[in-house]
Amino acid sequence: MRCGESPRDGIYSPRDGVSFCAEHRAHVPEAVKLSAEIVNAAEQCAAQPFDVLSHEAVARGVRKELGRLVHWTYTYHVQGYHLPRSLNLI
Repeated sequence: MRCGESPRDGIYSPRDGVSFCAEHRAHVPEAVKLSAEIVNAAEQCAAQPFDVLSHEAVARGVRKELGRLVHWTYTYHVQGYHLPRSLNLI
């Protein structure tokens, strides 16, 4: 987040590797609108230590959305990344 505001109702740009709040979101063709669930999960991860998070259950839909965002980000930033063989890289 560049401005420090929550990305609630904002977007994520896998090309830039950054999220934008609703007010500052730019026109980025490949940008993805962030769901409230993924924003809540990200804020929870930022606020709590890993030992607490490791005992929390994350909904399947949130995990799937996060995986999709990571995949799209990697396609821009990891040379030679292509599914499915690139799953060995992570």
